[in-house]
Amino acid sequence: MKEIKDLTLVQSLDEQHAVGFTGKINVLSRLNNQLVGVVFFHNGQVIQTQYQGQEGLKAFYQLVIAELNLVSHRFVTEPELVDLSLKHIHFPYSVLRARSQELVDELIEAQKQKPPEDVKLMIDPSFINSQVDISGAEFEVLVHLTEWNKVKDVYQNCPLLEFEITTALVSLRKKKAIRVLRSK
Repeated sequence: MKEIKDLTLVQSLDEQHAVGFTGKINVLSRLNNQLVGVVFFHNGQVIQTQYQGQEGLKAFYQLVIAELNLVSHRFVTEPELVDLSLKHIHFPYSVLRARSQELVDELIEAQKQKPPEDVKLMIDPSFINSQVDISGAEFEVLVHLTEWNKVKDVYQNCPLLEFEITTALVSLRKKKAIRVLRSK
């Protein structure tokens, strides 16, 4: 099992949390030093994250996932005053860190079940009238399957995290809500 404590990002966050840091950590691409994200701290607590056009918790989790997937970043710490109106993350750092470890564990498990990208899927028409309960993530995936039928397209266009899409697809398949059309 991969531990998040081994990730460079989490080590940087742990250090800033321990000293009650206020400011930001700039996330730079190792390839070209381009700014790809920012983690804002106030008194040692993460209050906002921006990463590749996303904000808040989703951006924070995407940053953890990116590093888990070996996307290489540099982290540059800048002490500065941070406006509390930026605050979009309300969890204490300890909860955010624990949830990140749960996310990593779920992601590793989901990667084992991820379908091939070239598979085409279709919502089973008989499922539409059934009384089977579905989760919010499953509903989101079904909505995207009405527009895109290739697995690759669903992953690219659905706003859910990758492991959430995989988990929803596996669950929908078990519920017989989707059918595999074909694979190239």
